[in-house]
Amino acid sequence: MLKTYLASFFIILSTLSLSLGAQEISASKALQQRLTHLNTFQSAFVQNVSSETGELLQQASGVLAIAKPTYLDWQVTTPDETRLLSKDGLVYLIDPFLEQVSIYDLSKMIEHNPLLLLLTDDASQWGNFTVVQQVQKEQMLFEVSAKAPGALIQTLTLTFANNVLMGMSFVDAQGQVSRFVFSDAKMNIVLPEDTFTYTIPEYFTIDDQRVVAVPAVKTP
Repeated sequence: MLKTYLASFFIILSTLSLSLGAQEISASKALQQRLTHLNTFQSAFVQNVSSETGELLQQASGVLAIAKPTYLDWQVTTPDETRLLSKDGLVYLIDPFLEQVSIYDLSKMIEHNPLLLLLTDDASQWGNFTVVQQVQKEQMLFEVSAKAPGALIQTLTLTFANNVLMGMSFVDAQGQVSRFVFSDAKMNIVLPEDTFTYTIPEYFTIDDQRVVAVPAVKTP
């Protein structure tokens, strides 16, 4: 399930009207402004995964910590321990059960993963996504969809109340809905120095997905 955070969904824009395009630009700027004021974030979360028909498929819980511009620690503690860690320009997908770590370039992941927009204030990255803004009761919702093809996440929705991130949900390519409710959320606090510390165990398998440039061969 954690691997679905590493992708997003292709949206065809040719059917959108000019007025809707203007709304998307305004919504994108509104979300960017909210995220600009989010420097650190820490919270416990509960996750529910449901099918297209609403059947509950999975429940999980864990903790999330964010420190911009490049640090994110998403730990699922129950029922199965997994961890998504972003630090120093790299993203680590850690699976203790499989004893495996997959490593990705953060810059490449942000291009197609709306979740990692929480880390960046780079306006150029937002051109890869469409954003729609909604108001429900006293909450502000932002739906973020990626334009790139081959994504597993169709739509990511961020929910704010009083400018605090209170929840998140996404719909994957199979129509499954994952909902996250944050509790005891804290913004812009000083996080412990070891929050994003991780050392790969010697016995773990490393799946390095970073792009390695091949040196050009000079001909005489």
